[in-house]
Amino acid sequence: MKQYFSLFLIIFLAFFICVNGTSQSSVNPIFEIIWESDGSGCIQFSTNNPEYYGWSWWEFVDNPNKRNTYEIECRRISGNDRMGYGMIFGASNTDDSIYYFLMINNNGYYCILKKQGPNETIIKEWTLSEKLNIGYDAVNTLKVIKKGTTFTVFLNNRQVFKFNDKSINGDRLGYWVSIGDKDFESFPNIPVDIRFRQK
Repeated sequence: MKQYFSLFLIIFLAFFICVNGTSQSSVNPIFEIIWESDGSGCIQFSTNNPEYYGWSWWEFVDNPNKRNTYEIECRRISGNDRMGYGMIFGASNTDDSIYYFLMINNNGYYCILKKQGPNETIIKEWTLSEKLNIGYDAVNTLKVIKKGTTFTVFLNNRQVFKFNDKSINGDRLGYWVSIGDKDFESFPNIPVDIRFRQK
């Protein structure tokens, strides 16, 4: 009887270890790649950290010899396809919280906003554009040209919008990423992964 009990205990423990080990290995490890080179000429923003649900991230970059012209390539590899990402332009040279930004998503929509400290103003509401390439891993070129107080917006080198504003005095360029909340993203299983390249 003791031998049978010992055999049963060994089988039970082996089963428990196998099941427990499998469940642990199925959970993806948490990682962050925040504004780093991906080794192929792009800047990568990627994370699956649930602490960042609902966050927005931005990074200013040099814009040499292109004063008043702002241009980048960007593509989403994974993450919620409705969340925005894109380009900061015309940013204040002295205040990191004052800028315009042009966002797109993977479904072919774009919008333009102005941020001045805690205040955001919509310049162009989310609008569908046939000029955007749609889907994951689709590359899009975003460009804005400033002349005086007039900003002309291009998607894949085709003009889509023009606006006038003189409330921000600056010429800096940057990248922008919005992360959805837990109802939009699937961390840690599916990361937000977006790549940027200056043109």
